[in-house]
Amino acid sequence: MGVAVQEEYKSESRMDISQRAISSIIYSEGVRNVNVDVIQIDFSIWSSVVATVEQIIQNKSVFDIVIFNAGTMFPEEARTSDGVETCFQAGIAGRLLNLSNC
Repeated sequence: MGVAVQEEYKSESRMDISQRAISSIIYSEGVRNVNVDVIQIDFSIWSSVVATVEQIIQNKSVFDIVIFNAGTMFPEEARTSDGVETCFQAGIAGRLLNLSNC
């Protein structure tokens, strides 16, 4: 039995940093049977959310645990390119679509 981890990042540089950190932990702890998939996604762009969900479905990914860790902070109300309030789309709507299809 192994462990599957899927991470989702908006920024490619953060993806690289995270992958190196996870690889280091896995190696130093002698962990075996770990599969880490990293997907680039921008929850503030609806088409990015939909494309990621389609990718997860196509790959038939199965999750035992889902941890959502993202947020936004704007001094004034901001809207995504889709016209949705940014904090709502990035923090709630995108996550719900992602979760409901996994």
